Amino acid sequence: MAIHVARPVSNMIAFYVLLQVVPPLWIHLETTCQKNWIASKFLDSKDPSQPEKPKSVCQLCSEDGIETEATHRCLTCSKTSDPVEFFCEPCYTSGHASRLNRGHDGGPLDVISAKIAFSECPKHKMPEDIFCFDENVFICKQCCEDDHKPPHRTKLVVEHEEETKQGLMSSLSFLNSSLDTEHDNLETSKKQKLDEIKEFEQKIESIKEEIEGINSKIKTVKKKSEKGKSATHFLTKAIEDFSREDFFDQDKIESIKRRVKNTLASLDIVDVVTFLPILKSNYGFKFKFGIQGTQQGHLSHPYAMTLDREGLIFIADTYNGRIQVFQPDGTWIRSFGLAERNHFFPAALCFHPDGSLIVIDEQEVLIFENDVLKYSFANGELKEARGVAVTCEGNIIVSDGGADVIKIYSITGELLKSFGSHGTALGQFHTPRGVAVDHKNNIIIVDRMNNRIQIFDSEGISIRAFGSKVDFCCPWGVAVDQRGDIVVADDDGGRIQIYSNEGQFLMSFGEPGKDNGQFSSPMTPVIDQEGNILVVDYENCNVQVFG
Repeated sequence: MAIHVARPVSNMIAFYVLLQVVPPLWIHLETTCQKNWIASKFLDSKDPSQPEKPKSVCQLCSEDGIETEATHRCLTCSKTSDPVEFFCEPCYTSGHASRLNRGHDGGPLDVISAKIAFSECPKHKMPEDIFCFDENVFICKQCCEDDHKPPHRTKLVVEHEEETKQGLMSSLSFLNSSLDTEHDNLETSKKQKLDEIKEFEQKIESIKEEIEGINSKIKTVKKKSEKGKSATHFLTKAIEDFSREDFFDQDKIESIKRRVKNTLASLDIVDVVTFLPILKSNYGFKFKFGIQGTQQGHLSHPYAMTLDREGLIFIADTYNGRIQVFQPDGTWIRSFGLAERNHFFPAALCFHPDGSLIVIDEQEVLIFENDVLKYSFANGELKEARGVAVTCEGNIIVSDGGADVIKIYSITGELLKSFGSHGTALGQFHTPRGVAVDHKNNIIIVDRMNNRIQIFDSEGISIRAFGSKVDFCCPWGVAVDQRGDIVVADDDGGRIQIYSNEGQFLMSFGEPGKDNGQFSSPMTPVIDQEGNILVVDYENCNVQVFG
């Protein structure tokens, strides 16, 4: 990373590093010398704008026609009548071996070049090429012998040059490392803040959606209030028109009862006052009820479960061919079914806003009132229905896993819409199972063998899908809360998973097994008004409650 000290923080770091790490000699040279030779020479050598100096050649070899690079220099020889200044190492050694030439001021090029760059001692006329650390001054060789003997600490500057360079390089390395660390820390902090902003924006969007849902319900209530006033007037007049004799006519009494019931159903009174529950932040096992068997309160491979307005638990006791009803604490209340039928296979169930119980009998939709079958429809239109839910309008959604389609019926059995086909693309299914409807009237489908959840609007237009074999293992049932969070019973995975409406994983609980908090084919999850999650377990033949 290149060194840039444009920011105030970086300037402070650079200044601090230079003060702490660079050897004291560097500071003394910087403050006491008009021209700091060590620093200038070092920086000049690093300046790419400075042209590289041509190399010198040995003058003695050149006289013989041989071009050899000069490695030594003699300042004394350069001042003779026949000046020769630059030598290769062999020529310099042989020429200065005699006693006459031994005292010449010469040596390796870098040493002699350094001497030339030093200022001259005014007292002894010699290069000030020695530094005294005690007095912080440059001195010549004679000053060192006369006035700066030990205990003064002295050293040839050329010998100290490499050490100074290493100190500077170490400082630069430390500075680069510090700036890199600062940059990485700032990038990490930036990413964290951006993630926090994104999470906050998602929460805002979620709140906006909840507000929109509430506003929609308010509008619905206002409309129903207006319809209610008109309906009240209509029913009041109808009752007032009854003569005294009419109250003894059973047919007319039944007629007025049906009129009242149909009017209330058309107003969707239950939907006005019943809101989806809200999930908790975490879940733990509370209790369970039910064992395998055929007696009252026993279960045999139950498929589905739902709750009525009072919180009573209705369970599709599938292989026993009956519906069983329990208190919220798991106490058995009653059972009912279809004694007149040889085969009754309840596979899914839910309540309609008018209070009637909708039961899927594999290939048929059954409507019960007060535990009694009133009518049925779609017989022969369904192949292997396993999921059912009701829209805000009171229409019935059925998932037909045998045909890989979703069908929507009116409460009277009229087929209103059908969508889907076999496949893996969006809007296609492979054995659809559980169905739920969120506060926006969107339809949530468990696409079992495709190991995913698909979400559609009320018209059957695909909105999104999420999940894969990594996330699910043949999921079955589904439930949704007021925020739109989705609870999925991961059948073969032996667990319950919770996702946001956008498909973001939130939490999970449970594992395969037979103990408390463990599952063996969890089929259908249900959320009660306190936010507890009830799960019907197909293989363990029980219901477990988590809160």
